[in-house]
Amino acid sequence: MKLLKKALQLMAVGVALAMLLSLLHRIGWATIANAFSRVDWVSAALLVAFGLAEVTLDALALRVIAGRSLRVGNAVALNAASGMMNLILPWDSGEVLKVALLRDSVRSSHAVSTTIIWNSRCSHGLARATTEAL
Repeated sequence: MKLLKKALQLMAVGVALAMLLSLLHRIGWATIANAFSRVDWVSAALLVAFGLAEVTLDALALRVIAGRSLRVGNAVALNAASGMMNLILPWDSGEVLKVALLRDSVRSSHAVSTTIIWNSRCSHGLARATTEAL
């Protein structure tokens, strides 16, 4: 059963990555390359630094909410997986994946409450999902 669960989780992440690549392909690789060529090295380094800081701080914040049983690396991975799903699916549907992945580290009810608290940390998350639903 645990192997099936891991396989489904990997498949969900694989589907998210495949859909992201499909969207990038639709935009056009030349367009993407052109956009990247406009960014100088200093700006690129700053973007990477800010991105890494955001990922790290998000993971640490999620760990504070979920508790010490959630490892920082797992927090990074599940935030990334749910974020990719949110790019593709409407209404922050990737949060369902976040709950499923959190259940490996905390009990189910705590996984749900952690995700609700995580999404209410900034009111824009819930407001955006509500607006999209309307």
